[in-house]
Amino acid sequence: TRGDVFGEMGIIRHHKRTANVIATEDVEVLAVNEQFLTRVKRRYPRIATELFFNLSKILSDRLESAQRESK
Repeated sequence: TRGDVFGEMGIIRHHKRTANVIATEDVEVLAVNEQFLTRVKRRYPRIATELFFNLSKILSDRLESAQRESK
């Protein structure tokens, strides 16, 4: 759905992405790499703050979900 994120662990941990996604309809995609994040942080620090905060929330939610599933 709109705003979904995948492959976030790869960019944070500098590992190859393990996520695969298949779109079932036309989509617009924003591919983000470390160079992009560095540029945003330098040029638009307020936007970068929101971006990093949102990534932190996503990672936190997924960690919590994984812990819940493992119990």
